[in-house]
Amino acid sequence: MKRRKTEKKQKSYGLRVLLAIDQLFNVVLLNGSEDMTISGKVGYNALTTKKKRWVIAEKAINTLFFFQPNHCYESIEWDEV
Repeated sequence: MKRRKTEKKQKSYGLRVLLAIDQLFNVVLLNGSEDMTISGKVGYNALTTKKKRWVIAEKAINTLFFFQPNHCYESIEWDEV
């Protein structure tokens, strides 16, 4: 069966599981939205509140994801905030 050009390519099963776990921890640990990742929540809060704890958390996460510049900012889902 051929895939239509309008269909998006689905992310791999493993990546979708990791994203779901990340979203679960965002809800459990940060009382965040079920559709947002921890990185997105931290990036949004660091950007909007400028509170030291969020800025430090953003720097720590961005350091872990050194291969993606501005990881937390890029993870913000603007339609979810």
